[in-house]
Amino acid sequence: MKKPDSIARRLSQVSKEEKATKPIEITEIVEGAQCTAAYIAQMTGELANLANGARIQSLAHLLARAQLEAELWSRQCE
Repeated sequence: MKKPDSIARRLSQVSKEEKATKPIEITEIVEGAQCTAAYIAQMTGELANLANGARIQSLAHLLARAQLEAELWSRQCE
C-alpha cells in the first residue's frame, strides 16, 4: 500500500490565492484519514509479527491492539 500524502503537507504547498478560492472538501480529509489508518494498520501488523518472531510478547500484544484500533478507525470513516 502506498503511503498517503498528509493533508498538512498538501496544504502547505497550496498558494494563499488557491486556499481562498478552493477550500479542501471534507471528503478529502476523511479519505486521507481513512488511508492513513489503513496504512498504520498494515505497518503495525508487520511490526507485531516481527515482535512475535523475536518472542517479545508484550510489545507484540500492544502492536496487535494498535493494528486493531487502526483497522476499526479506517472502517468507521466509510
